[in-house]
Amino acid sequence: MDILKSYRNYFSEKEIPFLYPYQKQAIESLSKKNNSLTIVPTGGGKSLVYYLAGLSSEHTTLVISPLKALMQEQVNFLISKNIQALSFNSDIPFSEQRKILRNLETISYRFIYVSPERLQDSYFRAAILHSKIQIDLVVIDEAHCISQWGYDFRPEYGEIPRFINFLRFNGIHSTVLALTATLSQKAIKDIKTEFNIKNIFYSNNNLIRQELKLFFEEIADKTAGVDKWNRIIEFLKTNNSKKILIYFYSKKKCEELSKKFNIDEPINGLVGDYFHADLDETQKKEKYNLFKTGKINVLFTTTAFGMGMNIPDIDTIIQYHLPKSIEDYYQQVGRGARVKEICKECKCLLFWSKKNITANINEYKRGRFTSEKISKGIDHLLSKKDKNSISSVSFSTLKNGKINISVLRYYLERLGLIEIVGEVNGGPDSIRFKNDTPLWLEIKNASLGNSFIIAAKKLGRDLQQIINYVYEQDLIGNVEYSPAIDKKLFIKRLFDTLPENKEKEIIAVNDARIDYQTERFNELINLIRAPDPYVYLRTVFKEES
Repeated sequence: MDILKSYRNYFSEKEIPFLYPYQKQAIESLSKKNNSLTIVPTGGGKSLVYYLAGLSSEHTTLVISPLKALMQEQVNFLISKNIQALSFNSDIPFSEQRKILRNLETISYRFIYVSPERLQDSYFRAAILHSKIQIDLVVIDEAHCISQWGYDFRPEYGEIPRFINFLRFNGIHSTVLALTATLSQKAIKDIKTEFNIKNIFYSNNNLIRQELKLFFEEIADKTAGVDKWNRIIEFLKTNNSKKILIYFYSKKKCEELSKKFNIDEPINGLVGDYFHADLDETQKKEKYNLFKTGKINVLFTTTAFGMGMNIPDIDTIIQYHLPKSIEDYYQQVGRGARVKEICKECKCLLFWSKKNITANINEYKRGRFTSEKISKGIDHLLSKKDKNSISSVSFSTLKNGKINISVLRYYLERLGLIEIVGEVNGGPDSIRFKNDTPLWLEIKNASLGNSFIIAAKKLGRDLQQIINYVYEQDLIGNVEYSPAIDKKLFIKRLFDTLPENKEKEIIAVNDARIDYQTERFNELINLIRAPDPYVYLRTVFKEES
């Protein structure tokens, strides 16, 4: 059966004339409820696989994606095809989020896009069960983030298998599709095991794209700033660049040089601007659209502007700072010349210096855990010291960069040393019910200092039951107000003193991850120094393409 023919009302022959073999094979595999992995270069048509697989199902497809701008772009595309889709993200006001989750069953969304962080939200999980929606397909975009052996491992992605298990435990048996452009063999093995994947599909498209013209330039440490700037201006002029991405690992530098460009160095009417994670979502959308439509020509950006961005005509990419790995490098340059008919080639220039190389290696070293770091991290996470005690922690604490709390939490949970009880916005004193119930009045009266933990202890009730009760009342519309910014995570401690063997295991597995990341960074350095970078890239990716 030609599935594309069945959905020509959505995808015209002019827009998508045919399916690639890997697309047909992947869709067929999903139709048989086989968990699948597709590894396809940027622009190879990964999204069409789950569009068609999702449309052929009667129920909902849940798409896990790392970037709100990317989610919204995909949703806008689907809505333009009259396909019901939702990007459920923090751009939506908190009260509206609650309203959507209370009414999931009344709106037949075919595709719901969420971030990996959302899957850990206990209220979101409760809403899925309350709504009784069926999720036939779970799509994991940018799947390299799942595995610690991926070049951009994110603990929130690493928790996705727990969400899949949660669905199965509650009778929702979803098929899983993982998508990515590049993936190491270690990561492939990891993901296959996590999701019971037997079928892997590769595109026949060449991973190493010849339309990307690669240049590497060493910059003297002492004059790096001046030399880079002068070379950027020269490079843009020489190549008559029209749409340019310049990557940084410093938000301050993005802003500083975008302003300098507009004031000091206007080139043929080119307009510069900056983009990074600290912009609010309205600013991000506006700048993204201005860049896409050519009203901004030079975007000085961090990697916040990244994965999956669908802009076809970027003709110049400059990396002001060294990327973190060879995959990271190739993901960034892979955003150039996405559509050959519009943009024939993209000139890609990377700056490097011996000082940069040393700084990156030292950064990896700082990511290692010691007994002291682990002890401090546990103290941040768990205020209570006794086994089976429950601590509450604000979400801001989880962002402690010096200790990397989010990674430590991931290891502790994976090793069965902690258990997440739930999370709630606010406490008994700050949450308002429309109509106070007898149980809620008991909870409020027993609370001290706005604490659910104290209320549970005084009432002799299980904290999990109290949290679930708040969810239930919220989902039936009886919660009038919850404070959006006061979000706490409740964690149960499953040990008295951290066992020595578990501490060693955390240190060892984290060291292995750091060693692997260092190896991938060293491959980038080898690429920079290679006589023929294309030959070297094929060598590195030969088992992954």
